[in-house]
Amino acid sequence: MAKWEFTREGTYRYPTLGFTASTGDVVEADIAPDAWWDEVDGSTAVTIPVTPIGGATEPAQDAIQAYNRTTNRGQWKTLSELGLLTAAEQDARYASQLDITGLPTATINAWLATASALGVKRMVGAATISAPLTVVSDTRLDALGAHITAGFDGNILRNEHYASGDRDTNITIIGGTWDRAARGGSNNDAHSIFIRRVDGIHIEQVTYLSEAGKYGIALGDISDYTLRDIRSTCASDTIHITGPAYDGVIDGVRNSGGGDDVVAFTTTDYTAYDDVHGPIAGVSVRNVSGTTSTRIVLIGGTASGVADGYDISGIVVEDVVQHGTGHSVWTGSTAADAAQIVDLTVRRASGGQGVNLRHHRHGAVTLETITAAAGSSPVSIGIDSAGSNVVTNLTVSKATHTGSTAFLSVNNANITVGTVTLDGVTCTGAGAMVSAIAAASFTALVLRGCRYAGSNDVLTLGGTYTLGQVTFSDSALTTGAGKHVMRLSDTITVAAIAFSRCTIGAADTSSGIMVYKGSTGPVLGSINVDGCDLNAIGRILEVASGSSGTVALNVANTDVTGCNRIAQVGGGTLNFIYANVSGATVNEPIRVYNGTAANIRGAGWGVKTSSCVVRASAEVIHVLAQDFPADVSILTKANGDAATNTNAGLACGAGRVISDGSAWKNVYSGATY
Repeated sequence: MAKWEFTREGTYRYPTLGFTASTGDVVEADIAPDAWWDEVDGSTAVTIPVTPIGGATEPAQDAIQAYNRTTNRGQWKTLSELGLLTAAEQDARYASQLDITGLPTATINAWLATASALGVKRMVGAATISAPLTVVSDTRLDALGAHITAGFDGNILRNEHYASGDRDTNITIIGGTWDRAARGGSNNDAHSIFIRRVDGIHIEQVTYLSEAGKYGIALGDISDYTLRDIRSTCASDTIHITGPAYDGVIDGVRNSGGGDDVVAFTTTDYTAYDDVHGPIAGVSVRNVSGTTSTRIVLIGGTASGVADGYDISGIVVEDVVQHGTGHSVWTGSTAADAAQIVDLTVRRASGGQGVNLRHHRHGAVTLETITAAAGSSPVSIGIDSAGSNVVTNLTVSKATHTGSTAFLSVNNANITVGTVTLDGVTCTGAGAMVSAIAAASFTALVLRGCRYAGSNDVLTLGGTYTLGQVTFSDSALTTGAGKHVMRLSDTITVAAIAFSRCTIGAADTSSGIMVYKGSTGPVLGSINVDGCDLNAIGRILEVASGSSGTVALNVANTDVTGCNRIAQVGGGTLNFIYANVSGATVNEPIRVYNGTAANIRGAGWGVKTSSCVVRASAEVIHVLAQDFPADVSILTKANGDAATNTNAGLACGAGRVISDGSAWKNVYSGATY
């Protein structure tokens, strides 16, 4: 404390402080009584005594300082001496603090079972217990100064009605080191803090240690629960929640090493621990980290191998860090039925193998700012032992990936994907943005506001499934050397691809391709390009030699400056429609070979004035576009065809021509060819 000298002239009473001060008096206090007091050095003598009669140390639990006017000093008084509690209540209050050092477990449990007058029990000291400690309803246990070690195989602490049909309410546990050591246990006795059938369970500032056994904090059939500031070094899960579980907050969990999952949820647990089971709804998980080879946060359905029909909903996970080799967030289930993860949101998860969606059924999943360790995909869709996975709607946003693997990986033929949206995702490494080489079906893939500047394909798509729609909008994409924006392989079917307001380039203009369709298996419906800036790209479309089927390519309001070709097709049929296309230095805008048929329509061609279509031999080419430049000698005539002839040596002469199916006629001179 500091010393303060009274500087005001005269003598004044301070009735609330219990003394009178005159000019030059000195008092010792944490702060000055008012503005008339100046701090002086520690050698100055105190003239107004403030040291309590009983000394400066509190003599009893819940004693307070009361001012004694006779002695002009503070004096310690207990609450009963002040008339605030009866003597019996005061004694009960004193009994609410217990030093457990050396006490038998039965004595500790008898104390825990006794009601506290003010509702708080404080446990201090260290003890090795021989049986579970039991807490009852309306218990607030402060164990910040306690270290409890298990001396047997069983629960360290549990609630009174853990095994009965009755329920407990309002249990709070604060602090303590709960040390299982190397003690084991079978079935639910293998857990340490074991809580069942409680409405209002709050555990915070707890340290859990174990070298054997199962879950550190095992909760099930609960509502209104909070777990905050938990620390662990353990053999299994730090926290494991089993349904039914409603309205929870888990915040600030740190695992220093070892064990399985840091925070886990299951609607039904493994057979040995499935005494309760039910839905999980309304939980916020925040600030969880650890060093594990499994998961930081596991969101699981049934773990028993038997379908249970319970949904998981309203789960929000934020700020998760995996320092080990496992996943940051992982969903799973061991049996498939109609149950699903209805909605799941994960924000800011990093490290390890990223987020892995493996539950058998997902509704709406939202992921934001997801990263992974080098060599791992930040987001993966796979399958658990249930054998299948349905993801109805997945949105991933605000993420940056610099690794060598794909940002999003889909790699199993038993996966059914609805709509996947990547919004504001950036990839600058050697991995693709999306690798979907196997799936059952895939409804739509949307890339919005994305950036790719890596050395791979942007999308690598293959397998035997059907992908309905791929949409790129407001994105900047530059492929690696010899790589493509989209590579289609195997027997994948893609119904439609759309690019709008995108800037697209490639590391080289000979092999960098926007959409590459492999030779024998893939099926491609249409490509729509609108309002894009294409520079230094090899081709918008490349169809490999030996392909079949019809591809529609529609290009509008686009600058193709720097493109080598717009389309090069080696099989099947190309239907090309353009509107307001411009650009210089394009080599051969349209090239067909290997028997490809081509149909060209449109208006607003501003690419080049020399012939813009070439063929390898006798491919059939129809043009119905008056401003499209072509050597009409290589075109097949049909009634209504039109073009701008670039071969002045033909009898019709150069310029715009039309055909009646038998000849080409110059619309200005009337000359025919």
